[in-house]
Parts: sequence; structure tokens; C-alpha cells
Amino acid sequence: MEYSSIEPMKEPTFLEEVYRDMMTVAYARMRNKADALDVVQESWIKILQHLDSLDHKEKFIQWAKSIVNKTALNMIKRKSMEEGKYRLIADQSHGGEMTIEEHLAGYDVREQLKELDKDLRMMMEYKYMYGYKDQEIADRMGIPLGTVKIRLFRCREKLKKKLTDQNC
Repeated sequence: MEYSSIEPMKEPTFLEEVYRDMMTVAYARMRNKADALDVVQESWIKILQHLDSLDHKEKFIQWAKSIVNKTALNMIKRKSMEEGKYRLIADQSHGGEMTIEEHLAGYDVREQLKELDKDLRMMMEYKYMYGYKDQEIADRMGIPLGTVKIRLFRCREKLKKKLTDQNC
């Protein structure tokens, strides 16, 4: 085997770098490779359709990642609606898997969520139905991260108490 015939490692091209960054964002949001690939494909279509609206070409990668993020969130919402119910995202402290009891309790939880005030309900939906991270919720709602964490904690405790009282 001749070493001259082996192609030297090359630096990734700009498009390869953009694609890798887009896949990273999509996979982090979707937690599934097939769905992440679908998100990236839809995002490329949007990018190509709206390329002329990008004012600062040097911010292409950030713009592309933003489109991927929004496309992923839209896909999560669309899938949730197609299933006829919200897609509950398990609390990350549970290791991502829901027990049958937790899944069935989801119906009662949705009923209890309707009784919360608008801001708390929205915060809980962002976290557990759409899979937003705490920092994303804070940014979206314009409140400090610590406030989001404590409100989510208190709300979960309140819901647990209501559900255990209801089931006794």
C-alpha cells in the first residue's frame, strides 16, 4: 500500500461545519437521530428559501442554528398535536424514562395544570410538554433562571400533593 495514495486529513468545509452544528442543535432538541435528520433537512429548505433575508453573512452559522432550533420546537409541537395529546417530557432527574403510572398520571396532571395561573401553567408546559431547558424558559419569559427553577420546583411539589390527595 502506497502512502501517497492515501488522502491526507482535510479541514472540514464550511458546509460540513454548518451541517455538524445544525445536527448538534437538532439532536439536543429532539433526542432522536432520525427526527434530528428530519429537522436539519427542513431547516436547509427554510435556509435556502430565505437566504436573501440574511443581512449579515458572517452570522450565517448562528442564523442557521436558530432556524434549526425553531424548526425542532415546531416539530415537537406538531408531533404532540398529531398524537392528540401533549408529549410529556420526563424530568431529566428520572433518567428520561417514564413509568406506566407516570404516563397515566399525565392525564390528571393536565387537568391540574388548567387550574394554575397563566404564567405557572406556561412555565410547566414549556418544561415538561415542549422540553425547554430552564435557561430557555427564563429567556423566553424574561425572568431570572433561579426564579424559574424555584417556581418549577414549588409547582411540582404542589401538583404532587394534589395528585396524591386526589388518589387517596
